Amino acid sequence: MDIDLCINEIHGQIGSIILEKWEFPNNLRQIPLQSSNWFTSTTEDINLNDIVLLAKYHNILASPGKTELPSLLTLPAFQKLEHQLLTPEMSLQVLHDAKQQIAQTMSFFSR
Repeated sequence: MDIDLCINEIHGQIGSIILEKWEFPNNLRQIPLQSSNWFTSTTEDINLNDIVLLAKYHNILASPGKTELPSLLTLPAFQKLEHQLLTPEMSLQVLHDAKQQIAQTMSFFSR
């Protein structure tokens, strides 16, 4: 459908504009613009954009339908996890660490 193609092409710009209108910091406004490229890498260390890309990848992977995805091992965001121990404890630590970031992000919505 043509509308689906249009939305696919401009969803990053729309997301960025919405975050700008909501007065999110510039680094967060860039995430929608970068979340369409699996091979985006803006820093050496894992950052919020990498987490968004990996979450998007896993969401698509778990969704019904046939979507062509690159190999997870080839993604720069995943490669940044190379030296991390991926254990349940690490996952809980990541969630704990992200709790403050999530609270800060949610505070933008309460303005």
